[in-house]
Amino acid sequence: MGFVNVLGRDGGENGLMGRVVNYGAVIMLSLVTVAPGLSHALFVLLSLVGMVARMPFGSGLKRLPIEVWAVVLVFLVSLAVSLLFIVMGGELPRLGWRKLEDLFWLILLVPSWYLFREYLSVKAMALGVAVGALVSGAWAIWEVLNHGVGYRAVGMTGKPIVFGILSMGLATMAFGLSFCFVERRSVQVLMWCVAVLGIMAAILSGSRGAYLFVPILMLVVLYVYRHQFSVLVKWALLLVFLSGSLIAWQSTSLPERIEKGLDEVASYFAEHDPSLSAVGGTSLGVRFEMWRAAASGIAEHPLLGIGLGNMKRFFESKASEGGFNPNVRLYDHAHNEYLNAALSRGVAGLLATVGALLIPLVFFWGRLSQYKCLAVSGIVTVLLFAFSGMSDSVFFFKKDLLLYGLFIVMLSALIRKECRNADSVR
Repeated sequence: MGFVNVLGRDGGENGLMGRVVNYGAVIMLSLVTVAPGLSHALFVLLSLVGMVARMPFGSGLKRLPIEVWAVVLVFLVSLAVSLLFIVMGGELPRLGWRKLEDLFWLILLVPSWYLFREYLSVKAMALGVAVGALVSGAWAIWEVLNHGVGYRAVGMTGKPIVFGILSMGLATMAFGLSFCFVERRSVQVLMWCVAVLGIMAAILSGSRGAYLFVPILMLVVLYVYRHQFSVLVKWALLLVFLSGSLIAWQSTSLPERIEKGLDEVASYFAEHDPSLSAVGGTSLGVRFEMWRAAASGIAEHPLLGIGLGNMKRFFESKASEGGFNPNVRLYDHAHNEYLNAALSRGVAGLLATVGALLIPLVFFWGRLSQYKCLAVSGIVTVLLFAFSGMSDSVFFFKKDLLLYGLFIVMLSALIRKECRNADSVR
């Protein structure tokens, strides 16, 4: 039976509803980087279907698992902190309200989880991320061929960093889910190849916080499957990794980006006062300056932070006071998810962000023995966003935030469904 034809053919995935949900999920994931508006519209549609068809109300919501609540709480905590901030005399600018609106989308993950638990198939999710990684890679290559080496691919996301993290997310999930098809080597190898294309898209975006995750991805997977991998699989993985690395090194600006990054770091720390020199205004130099400024702001406003959307105003004031590079005034987020959360929403915002990463990680780690391919996919996804969050504010952007939330909810639903089915057999 073909890879596409098996969607929605077994168990609770039978019938019209199962087909609608699975094909909707495939299209939604396929369009993440090249038609994000349509992808989000499909997410809303699936959420509404879940709300009408599957979601319990009242006491039924108590069955929502903690790993889903952990992600949804990012919005609930942000809303509570923002309201308290206003009551205490603070003001949220238009950007702050817009960011609250972006975070509100996390509420839609609740009905989606109930829908996916009933109807989503592993094959549908795997096909969606595989096509998404393939499309991202092809689009990025097309962009660079048209604009020349050194151009940073953006897809239809508007920002290279967002495109890079989305592409790496699709590639990471495709690689993780490939191990659900160990009995079909051709499918597994095909998914490895499209994962390489997704990684290539991340490289062509120039997003270091995305493509530098590749060694971590390989190490985690090799560790988890260290006893199951045959010699052939290990050599095949090594060949795919080395081939992709060689192609990227020879045909993209990857060597220049890495060399430039190392030079910027060395120059910044060698400078006596980088706030007054050009090195403080480089890509990495200005990040260090923003992190210094953010750390001082957190110390000044530890409980409620400075309020959502006030980051640019804060950086402008810090630049005017002196002691920080003037280029920090150009940015509206701290380029670090943890500092950004703490500065904009205080200690509660930081705890909510860490919880949205740590709680799903613990959940997936605890399911490794029973649902290995799904659990390892969740682990590497959480680690990717946690890693990328050290150099960029990943949850500041709705596209990155929703993809992370969707991946957690879909994997949670699949694992919980497998667990329920196993219990019903006993």
